[in-house]
Amino acid sequence: MRPEGSHTKMRITQDRKCFTCEARKTSTWYRHSIPEQYLCNSCYKIQQRLKKKTNKNQIEQESNK
Repeated sequence: MRPEGSHTKMRITQDRKCFTCEARKTSTWYRHSIPEQYLCNSCYKIQQRLKKKTNKNQIEQESNK
């Protein structure tokens, strides 16, 4: 049994849902570039991975010129 006032890891926010996958439960919410939109933890990590990969490819292309 948890003591009163302890926090759970999963946050349920009635008015929030992930912009990408429409999830309503996540351990962490991130702001989307579109105002008043949010990303769940999973979609945020995927987006960051893709952004990092894209930046790496751009740097390689510039160095090959």
